[in-house]
Amino acid sequence: MIPFTNCSFSGGCFLLNLLQPDDEAVLFLMNFLSHYFVDQDHSDPYFVTGLILPDLARIFHPKWRLNARKIRETLPDNKDMDMLCQGIARHESGDLYFHNSDFFHTHTTHIKDVLNDNRIKSVSTRSYFLAHVLLELLLDRLIVKQMPEIPENFYATLSKIDPEKLRMYLKHFNFVYDPWEFLAFFERFIQSRYLLAYKHNEKFIFALNRVYTRVNPVRFTEQERRELSRINTQLEQRLSVQYLSFFDALRKHLN
Repeated sequence: MIPFTNCSFSGGCFLLNLLQPDDEAVLFLMNFLSHYFVDQDHSDPYFVTGLILPDLARIFHPKWRLNARKIRETLPDNKDMDMLCQGIARHESGDLYFHNSDFFHTHTTHIKDVLNDNRIKSVSTRSYFLAHVLLELLLDRLIVKQMPEIPENFYATLSKIDPEKLRMYLKHFNFVYDPWEFLAFFERFIQSRYLLAYKHNEKFIFALNRVYTRVNPVRFTEQERRELSRINTQLEQRLSVQYLSFFDALRKHLN
């Protein structure tokens, strides 16, 4: 593997500033671990990278979209590239199932009602969006708290990627940006290990607020942070009873 430290960065990707290892780093999309959890037995680093690449692409640049079918049409005959595309296709299928499932609609509606009932003023106009975000964050949080080996294995697998290979593959992904900027971004994503911070209430609420500012640029008040922390505990307990059976159903659907 070629060390990621060979990557250079000239300042084009503002999100790198969010990924300082000693910072309360957060990203603008979530459920990375949920995608990995469903396929945790798949040890190929290019497949695992493909599982999260659609979300990482949108984080890196909002207009960068990946489509597994279109990518396959331009692929060279290469095992690693095929694994990457299989992971992307798996991500797309998983998202489609999740967002159309009774599990998603039931829990999102419940979370929205809880937010509204507790009169969190900052989210009164976009409570459904926050409920959607909170559900996905909570799923990753449960994995981090209950199965800490999962994020450890996740990051260890991603670290096996050869960045030079990934750089060469980007040209097949409708990538019009500097590949070294994305590789530097990818490196910081791995090194920051920010998903591990989800087990801490304060950092979890901070992450939730940062995502919410995409649609409503407000910061939660201190009172709202305390209230959301209390609400999260209740929601976690409710989710913990059902989330593993949902992931089993998702895994069976995908297989």
